[in-house]
Amino acid sequence: MAPFAVPESKRSIRQNQYEFTLPGGKKVYRIPKAKFLPVGIIEKFDGGQKNLSIADVLAMFEGGDKAALDAIRTLDSEQLQALTKDWQADSGLTVGESEASTDS
Repeated sequence: MAPFAVPESKRSIRQNQYEFTLPGGKKVYRIPKAKFLPVGIIEKFDGGQKNLSIADVLAMFEGGDKAALDAIRTLDSEQLQALTKDWQADSGLTVGESEASTDS
């Protein structure tokens, strides 16, 4: 019997990506929606930590391209909070719900 071949990730398909722009900018940045984040990143948040560091929040967006992550790093905390909230809504997540809990 042949081993199971894991299918390619669909995170690079545009419909599976969240798009955003920076204030006053026209460049569109893309990061994967929550469902398409690497398991290693989801694992960090599955423990239900209440106090996440800024590094933890940035780790959620590591699945995007480097330009998107660099753009996110230019935001202030209020802007990052707004981006994160909209990304969660676009990904179909609600506050306090981890990706793992949406699969059950």
